[in-house]
Amino acid sequence: MTTLIIGLGNIGIEVGGRLHERIDADGVDLDVGRREQWLRRTGQEALASLDEVAWTDVERALIIVRSSATAFALAKEIGHRARGTLACHLMTTLDHDDAASISSLEDHGIVRYLEQPVSGGAAGARAGGLTIFTAGPITALDEEFLRSHRATRLFPFAAYGQPTMAKLINNTAAAYHLGVAAWALGVAEDHGIAPSTMHDVLQSSSGASAISALARHMGPDQGELLVKDVGLLAAVAGPPPAIGAGEYAAEDARAAIRSALARGVTSR
Repeated sequence: MTTLIIGLGNIGIEVGGRLHERIDADGVDLDVGRREQWLRRTGQEALASLDEVAWTDVERALIIVRSSATAFALAKEIGHRARGTLACHLMTTLDHDDAASISSLEDHGIVRYLEQPVSGGAAGARAGGLTIFTAGPITALDEEFLRSHRATRLFPFAAYGQPTMAKLINNTAAAYHLGVAAWALGVAEDHGIAPSTMHDVLQSSSGASAISALARHMGPDQGELLVKDVGLLAAVAGPPPAIGAGEYAAEDARAAIRSALARGVTSR
């Protein structure tokens, strides 16, 4: 039996690479470049479409793509293609309406749809240290699979849509932390304090946050994903409150922190 990794982007390639080292896992992606990356990483050819999958051998499918609409369409397609019971792990961050509609996919009882957005980024995926929010008919074997290969924390929720809301709220808070940290480093530099020193002060004091600690290692795509998730939450809960002089777009904040720390200004 095999596990499918559908979507070999920034996080999917790390999830898939780790699983391939431990169990039988197949990568699936439309993009030629990503399939080539999978080949370099695993020594195995990735599949170009769901048409190439041997569905009788599939026991799990992990959907890790960027678009909510694409993820939902893939989940529906898996329902049509499944040839035996399998778990479909929806690990894409969905918009709220799609997440709340997952129950509509359960039409024949063959596929267990698990809403499971993740937190921890590519580094967490590479190390098997993700936080996973979950709703749906999870089994003891599902939990063992996740804890053995993917997650350090599992947060169960009672209904579809709740894991997505938890992830969106978390990422909106993270975007705010980034914005405030970027503002703080800018103020510190204006007053002769090295950004690197101020960053260390924040991380050693009550101003610490996980996201600002990671900012110098984040890629632009991670800032863009935060921006996306802030918008998804605002569509459900309304716009978050402004934070005055510290208001930054998440991607601008990520870039500002990296730039400030790279300058290495000496405190005076």
